[in-house]
Amino acid sequence: GGGGGPADRFNAMHRKQDTLHLAIIGGGPAGCGLLTNHALNGEYEKLLDSGVAILESGCELGGGKLHEYRGLRSNSHGCAFFDAIKELGISAHDDTLDKKEEIPMTDMHKLQQSVGAWHEANLSRHHVSRSMTGVTVVSVDERPNGQYCIKYTRDSTGDAIHELMAINVCVCTGGKPWTPSWVVEQVDEAKLESADSYFKENLSLKGDDARVAIIGFSHTAFSLGDLLMKKHPSAKLTFIRRPTATGTMPSIYFPSTEAADDHPYEYKDVDVCPETKRVHRFGGVRGDGRTFALSHAPHNISTVLDPSKYDHVIVACGYQINAPDMKDRSGTPLVPRRDYSGTVTSSQGLLFPDHQIYAFGIGCGLPPSKETGGEPGCTRRSDGIWLYQYAAGSIVRNAINQRSTEWRRIYNRIGNNASEQTLLHHIGGYNMFSQEEWDNQVKMLVEKCGITNLKDSTPIFEGGIGGGAFVDSLHRLYGCEAIEGCDQASACIDIARKRLPFGEFWVGDASDLARIPDQSKEFSIMNGVTPYLNDLDHVRVAVEGLVRITKPGGCILVAENNDLEGKELAGSLRKKSHKLPSNHLFIPNSFWEGFPNAKVFNHHRDLGLKNPMAPYRNSVLIQL
Repeated sequence: GGGGGPADRFNAMHRKQDTLHLAIIGGGPAGCGLLTNHALNGEYEKLLDSGVAILESGCELGGGKLHEYRGLRSNSHGCAFFDAIKELGISAHDDTLDKKEEIPMTDMHKLQQSVGAWHEANLSRHHVSRSMTGVTVVSVDERPNGQYCIKYTRDSTGDAIHELMAINVCVCTGGKPWTPSWVVEQVDEAKLESADSYFKENLSLKGDDARVAIIGFSHTAFSLGDLLMKKHPSAKLTFIRRPTATGTMPSIYFPSTEAADDHPYEYKDVDVCPETKRVHRFGGVRGDGRTFALSHAPHNISTVLDPSKYDHVIVACGYQINAPDMKDRSGTPLVPRRDYSGTVTSSQGLLFPDHQIYAFGIGCGLPPSKETGGEPGCTRRSDGIWLYQYAAGSIVRNAINQRSTEWRRIYNRIGNNASEQTLLHHIGGYNMFSQEEWDNQVKMLVEKCGITNLKDSTPIFEGGIGGGAFVDSLHRLYGCEAIEGCDQASACIDIARKRLPFGEFWVGDASDLARIPDQSKEFSIMNGVTPYLNDLDHVRVAVEGLVRITKPGGCILVAENNDLEGKELAGSLRKKSHKLPSNHLFIPNSFWEGFPNAKVFNHHRDLGLKNPMAPYRNSVLIQL
């Protein structure tokens, strides 16, 4: 906390609910970009009704600290930033900025302030959701139920700590300059300067002909080069690359292959975005940095750093996320991982693989993917205000709303609430069975599907293993011990590891089996997993993964699937015991025709299984 004052629950901003669907930490271009993306995709009111809070340390939403970079221009043309403004009917301070030219960052700041003001007006009128400006987030702590407690203060002393609860958190807190370890090892910290200081504070060099080492070789570094040469044309600049780096020309953005050819600029096919035909669309130097890189202004390039040769050593290696302290449910600190291009997230924007904490923005761009688009050869992370509002915003929005995301939280809560005496199949939702009855169900399912050769040494893998109930029964029934399994809910994996010492279990999605070698298992299973996957593509990838890891002659059992033909029946049965409809995936039988040798078994008619779900469920055997 920030001073040990009394914690209180600031429920006034929740009004009608204790737990919000989403807390966005940081109300600058990235945080507002996520809200804007919801609005552009017709999901704004739904988001607000589910409960969202956006927490910003400044006095207003939208602009962040863009105005502090007053010596720079935008990386993209001004017209790109009018796409969302015009679609949402927002009034801009200067419509002449809607042009195919870079614009001053001070004007960019005002445009984003207009977007922020639009969101503030909508949030202020809403009965559940709120914008919260002038607050500092102290920490984000996971609670045992899988929800997150965001602690924040409204005053500079930090004495009064308030709390709000959220199911999902998106960290959009901007970046802080990053210094690589190899630089720290070679240069006295007192001599190191930051490019940020020159951008924001209008610093001058020690002399017009000063010798300057700029550490970095991408956008930040070349933008600094442009700034220094404008102010000190006689300065001697040397760009210092990583010791292992090669090449003397940075990746430079061009709006088309024709423009690159006319320059001329050498590029490869992998440098061209297939969709837009732009060269180095995401990985290229833009704006003022591009101007400098193309100007042929005198400068040197080296991979050797000797601080004694320079009057200034300025670090321009980009940014890493400026995140608050975060802890998991056991109190263990959650530390974001980073690489040379910034803080690392998953392709869905997850900051940590087993948490509903997302992040994007400066210092934390999303990795290149099919969803982000861009050039195939790009290894840098996708970042930019237009991306926040469009591609990156959509990726995070969709990830937050995925079916599997919600069920991961639910099963983490179930796992955390389980005791050492809780039967493993009860954790999986089969509370109607005793241990003996559960074992009989597993035995009937396996043997009626024709799987009769299981023994202690049979290599088995289960995706979506939960607490391990199914393989636990295989161990009792057939002595199976060569077992491996994964589940996205870490609380369930903790249980499996503790109670099933014969197996190897790890946290991971059932559709991501990259760590398992090809054709290494004889029996691969997913039991009761497909109802919780996002869509048919998610199921397809998961089953294809099982096919890949299973040996020829082995078999795959995808059990407990909801049959689309039984969806109406499932709904009527559920009404007898639940108030709300299920958030389950139903699969048409035709889907399984895409897998050779797949045989579908109806639970009631073919297998004689007896549980409340049996009338509308099936299992599928794939013999390799």
